[in-house]
Amino acid sequence: MARGQKKSLEEQIRTVDQQIAKVQARLDALKKDREEILKVKAENEMKELYQLMQASGLSVEELEKMIQQRNPEPGMI
Repeated sequence: MARGQKKSLEEQIRTVDQQIAKVQARLDALKKDREEILKVKAENEMKELYQLMQASGLSVEELEKMIQQRNPEPGMI
């Protein structure tokens, strides 16, 4: 029984390189999706924080003082 001709080493390398390129493109797309999701999450958290500040009647300065009292290390904010 005759077996099919094996791919040359160069063909094998080319095939693997193509597979790597596909996987890399997928990884890049997933990273971009992740960044977009994180951006939306941060925006939502900022909205929630602003709404909480408004409901509590706190100003940015008052909130900043509260945080600094809790974390007195310089440069935290």
